[in-house]
Amino acid sequence: MLLDTPLECLGYRIGWHYRPQTGRRYIGTRPSNVSLESIRHRIRVTDALPQ
Repeated sequence: MLLDTPLECLGYRIGWHYRPQTGRRYIGTRPSNVSLESIRHRIRVTDALPQ
């Protein structure tokens, strides 16, 4: 089947998602784990700066 494993491209992960209301699945996107970690790191660095 197409996209059995998520595909990461340009900072996004493309793969199967599920609709809670219907339980049906669809192909959707979300930020990749690397992108999310980069955002978390920038927030940590910004919060650590003296105000």
